[in-house]
Amino acid sequence: MYNVKGFQLEYLVKVPEVKDTVHKHSLLHHLCHMVMEKFPDSTDLYSEIGAVTRASKIDFDELAANIAKLESECKASWDHLKLIAKHDGSTMMKVKMSDFLADCAERIIVLNIVHRRIINRFRKFILWLGIPLHRIQDTKPNEFCRIVSEFALEYRTTRERVIQQLEKKANHRERNKTRGKMITEVGKFRTKEDRADAELRQLLGSDISDVESIHGTLPWRRQRKDEQEENFALGRIIPLGPVLRDESTNGNLADGVDELLESLVKTATKTPATRTTPRERKRTRHADLIVDRNKELTVKDNIGRYDSMFGL
Repeated sequence: MYNVKGFQLEYLVKVPEVKDTVHKHSLLHHLCHMVMEKFPDSTDLYSEIGAVTRASKIDFDELAANIAKLESECKASWDHLKLIAKHDGSTMMKVKMSDFLADCAERIIVLNIVHRRIINRFRKFILWLGIPLHRIQDTKPNEFCRIVSEFALEYRTTRERVIQQLEKKANHRERNKTRGKMITEVGKFRTKEDRADAELRQLLGSDISDVESIHGTLPWRRQRKDEQEENFALGRIIPLGPVLRDESTNGNLADGVDELLESLVKTATKTPATRTTPRERKRTRHADLIVDRNKELTVKDNIGRYDSMFGL
């Protein structure tokens, strides 16, 4: 602190306002970066100075005036007690009052001593910070504590923002490692969950790996079965060569697969039945009326023909 020329306590208020010309980050932002790099175990500063924050809300001038007022009132109470003792004599009440005033006077003396020591230590502290002697008398403890408390609060806020930015950059770097890579190469950049899953599988033994190598994983088998059922419903013929080759390498066919294959073969080889009787077309009401009218005309025509033949 002594190597810095022109340092003043009020500069702490201006630290969050000073920004660089490139990224527009405040000086406090860069300060947080430096502290976190050199001292990674450091805290947010604000949680450690709760007493300073509470002291910033106290008016020490008013506190000194209250102590002086208590001292003067205690002295006046002693004078009043002496006057009462002269006229009324000694009683039990006077003894209790004298004990009470003696205890109050002792407490007031202790308060004066504590207040004086606090002020002396505060002045030594600000002198150690580099504040000139002529400004020590004008520097009030509550103003000093307020500046430090506000700076600590700004530091904590900026520090949390810096931590979030560092986490985002780390996640971005992890994503860039797998960008443009093939699926087979992505396995090299497994996450913590994938590595933990691999370790768990290794602990459980080779049973799971053997089952998966023979039958495949459960989602794959379910998808394969759904595709086969869909093809069966649509009447598609599935080539049996690849299926039989895969199943022959993995072992005997499962019962469900056998039944599915047999049903597919029957459906593919089944011939449609021939129609023996022609399908009768449905007639509408209008068509029925036309047919009845034609029949009536035919009957009348036949009757007229018979009349002409027999001369009726």
